[in-house]
Amino acid sequence: MDAHADDLPLGLDENGADDDFSLTCPACGADLVHDELFLRYRVCEDCGRHFSLPARERVGVLVDEGSFRPIREMPTLDEFDNDQISALDRIADLRERPVLDEAIVTGTGKIGGTRAVVIALDDQYVSAQIGALGAEKVIIALEHAHTRRLPVVMIVAGGGAGVQAGPLAAVQGARTSSVASQLRRDGLPMIAVLTHPTSASIFNTIASQADIIYAEHGTHVGVSWSAGPSIDDVGKAMAETELLKHGWIDGIVARQDLHGSLARVLGLISKRQDVDGAASPSPDAFSSHGLALLSMVSSFVEIRGDRVETDDRHLVCGFGRLDDHVVAIAVQDPSTELAGDSRPVMRKLQRLAQLAGRFEMPLIMVGDGPARERPARVTPGESLAAAKLGSTLATLPVSVISVGAGTVQGLASAVMMSGDRRVMLEGATYHLPVNTLHRGGRVPTQAAGHYWTARECERLGLVDGIIEEPPAGLSDDPLVTARMLKGELVYLLTELSRVGPRRLVEIRQRRHRMLGQETEAGLAALRGELRDWQEMQQSVAKSIEEWRERVGQRMQSQPRLPFQRPDLGEIAARLKARQEELRHELLERTGRSDRSGK
Repeated sequence: MDAHADDLPLGLDENGADDDFSLTCPACGADLVHDELFLRYRVCEDCGRHFSLPARERVGVLVDEGSFRPIREMPTLDEFDNDQISALDRIADLRERPVLDEAIVTGTGKIGGTRAVVIALDDQYVSAQIGALGAEKVIIALEHAHTRRLPVVMIVAGGGAGVQAGPLAAVQGARTSSVASQLRRDGLPMIAVLTHPTSASIFNTIASQADIIYAEHGTHVGVSWSAGPSIDDVGKAMAETELLKHGWIDGIVARQDLHGSLARVLGLISKRQDVDGAASPSPDAFSSHGLALLSMVSSFVEIRGDRVETDDRHLVCGFGRLDDHVVAIAVQDPSTELAGDSRPVMRKLQRLAQLAGRFEMPLIMVGDGPARERPARVTPGESLAAAKLGSTLATLPVSVISVGAGTVQGLASAVMMSGDRRVMLEGATYHLPVNTLHRGGRVPTQAAGHYWTARECERLGLVDGIIEEPPAGLSDDPLVTARMLKGELVYLLTELSRVGPRRLVEIRQRRHRMLGQETEAGLAALRGELRDWQEMQQSVAKSIEEWRERVGQRMQSQPRLPFQRPDLGEIAARLKARQEELRHELLERTGRSDRSGK
């Protein structure tokens, strides 16, 4: 009998009213017979344990009621001639198709009113590695989404079945990557939801292709690539909390909340106006103007991690709505120290910028660097990450707005102030440290540097405008400044929305080329730099001349040795006399030889 044949536990009717049958949660011992949350979602209401759920039931609780339509991915053999069907279609005969339909369910449905392609894997049928037939069904669903320009939602699971995948399983990752790249190129989002269990191979083949990745509670992702992992490998499987810590997923969502979370993300990406917004954090929790601005962003969806090594909480990133504009927003939290160097922050911001460009969302960056107790040090790796991020921002085909709040300091903050429009709060400052390098020990040091106020930055042409702050300040009412900042941002977004993507990039690059050279204060600063160079050149030339004079004086003060120039005429006479002597000796020897011969 099929383990997933019944929707309810054995002995229960649809109301769960059989008193002769007992069913308790193995984690907490709670009674599940009358648990409404368990009967609908297979989740224990007391401890939140998530039980296994068949793929078709997952689709049923995920999509809007009555909206799911299966994708007919494989025609029967009698519909085409043999030369018109693929080898996979020939192999999958009528007896094998029902099994494949239960293992991987694909179709289209609405989630919160947004139509999407849904792919659900059943962990009881899918082994640790997905085979060629299973990958073919996933690929056909992805191609269906690409053809109809629909987003994709994938419920990922695999590793519970004891089925050995065939030799073609090793190449399925390349096949799915090829199709997924077409969706990324055309700006179609892919969202994956990890469930327990998910093997390492399934994660690599399917889930890693997604733009946004969530995980259910209790999810573990394996580390073994083969179908039969050892006991040690099973013990090393990573839990959902560890995945979130490393920045490999974007959130942990309970199964009963999954429909609402996905509906909010899909509604933002599809620019729908009727999306239910998430509750804003309490204003008392805000420690900066940037974080206070997040309370003005409705339907905010946070993304976590840089997909490399960590999720640095110094930078808060996500999508949301500012009035009629769906935006991507990144805010620095000055109260949170960097996890290490600034590379995770810049990689996380670059990921957000790439998603904003693909989904055609304006990007807002709020720079507010943390105060440093020690000299700032920038490694070559940070410089390369900053260069890559700067290149991405320079060519991003969407509007980019930079906001200086608090103190703009540090490498990440400096890169964030490179948008199409740059504004600063009235009380914000821009800090540029002065770094030096000792010649002997090669130890970087930092002078106090200089702090430019917002007004000075405006005169220098570093920013386009200043946002006045209320006299009360942030400590009394943080939302007052946030409302004023929101109004300015909405105005700038409306202004920039009238410019096409190509023209936007051209104007941005031209403005960056002339940055600081279009104001009187900026030109004065350039002339000041020229004067500094001239003074430095004169100082170096004077130092060299003084050194030459000292060397000359020292040479003159040294005692000279007696030296008499030889007489060249006398030397020539001596050489000539010696030449005559040698000639006479040669003649005498020649004469004696002749006489002895006679």
